[in-house]
Amino acid sequence: MKQNSAQGTTVTALPDRPRSDTDTIRAKTLRGLILARRLDTARRGRGYTTRKLAGEMSMSAAMVNRVMTGRRVPTALEIGGLCALLDIRPDHRQVLYRLAATADRTDWIIRHGHDGPDPVRDLEALATTITTYEPALLPAALRTPAYHRATRQPRELERPEPDTRRKCVYLVPARVLDDHDLPGEVRRAQVRHLLAEPQRVRVLPRAAPRQSAFRVLEIDNFPPVVHIEHHTTSIVLERADSTGATTALLAELRALAHPERETTTILRDLLPLTGGA
Repeated sequence: MKQNSAQGTTVTALPDRPRSDTDTIRAKTLRGLILARRLDTARRGRGYTTRKLAGEMSMSAAMVNRVMTGRRVPTALEIGGLCALLDIRPDHRQVLYRLAATADRTDWIIRHGHDGPDPVRDLEALATTITTYEPALLPAALRTPAYHRATRQPRELERPEPDTRRKCVYLVPARVLDDHDLPGEVRRAQVRHLLAEPQRVRVLPRAAPRQSAFRVLEIDNFPPVVHIEHHTTSIVLERADSTGATTALLAELRALAHPERETTTILRDLLPLTGGA
């Protein structure tokens, strides 16, 4: 915990939930967790209990449970058997083999459009909360079509919004809302769009730190994960020694962010400035 002398607020860093001897459900790496979730989803879809699946695989139920929670990475032979029993599609099987072969690796560099299925979508599906910070523009998921056309950057990645929208919170610096270079009707429609979903938006004071864009994904039984995009490449960080600075910054920004009611008031006060009401 640290004191922010400028704002007089106390900032508590995101918990990294260190592993313990009694931690029996945490995967060792994100790749291992994604592999486990894909296998467990297939198991549930086929109606197998872990005990029944263990019998079919000649494994103990405890071993199957560890595979399905990511505590144990299955061998290539075991993946082949699981894929056959669970009727997993051939193209999905290759993804599982690749995840198993690299399950001990941490941190990712993903070239979108070049590396096969997008693992960022898997990470989003795992997350209970996704918090996005953009320093200069509204995040793409919050933009109206007109705002997006007016502000889209060259080589900006077109990414669909995470499927579970309730997970997403967007920290928007107040200075981003002051873009007077945009036509009034574009700004007005954009502000009204933000007002329609105030639970997803938190406005930051103008004095908030200006940092590079990032997302933090919080996942049950796993430390916070940092996702950074640069044009069409993503960097995903999962080790505490590589995510600590960003998660500490997020804790500071959350402490500074206006709550929902004040955010709504700020947005409503902007409407007359755009020529609307």
